[in-house]
Amino acid sequence: MSNDVKETVNSFAPPKSQNQPINPLSKPNTLNDLILDSIDEALSGLLGVRGRDLIYDHIARNYSFGREDIPVHLEEFLKLLEGTFSEASRTIGRTIIRRLYDKLDWNFVVVSGFQFEDYIADARARIGKELFERARAKHKESIAKLDAEH
Repeated sequence: MSNDVKETVNSFAPPKSQNQPINPLSKPNTLNDLILDSIDEALSGLLGVRGRDLIYDHIARNYSFGREDIPVHLEEFLKLLEGTFSEASRTIGRTIIRRLYDKLDWNFVVVSGFQFEDYIADARARIGKELFERARAKHKESIAKLDAEH
């Protein structure tokens, strides 16, 4: 079974349709993977691939983390964007969040007073709840099977 079809506990993304190209370098199995993919897409879409790569190069040369570590260093990444793009960093952040919500097959709604970090916290909470509900449903199925056998 391929990694794209195989469901794991950390699998948050809806299954890819057969029409969508699959990027072999991108394996969205965790929220951090989805965040990184969303950052890649947003920066490429807004700044072009060269602009995106320049940002990643700057991070690698001047900070203690690289591209792959951005999801765990979001605060530093956001400060870099704000320092570089000022008010336009909000547009970049919102674009990243929109891409993330699209990947999760959720509707994006602007919430007054929410910052980038709030949307990420909301996504973590929603995913946690969804995983809990899946585990609960599987547990109930297992109990029902055991009861039926006895």
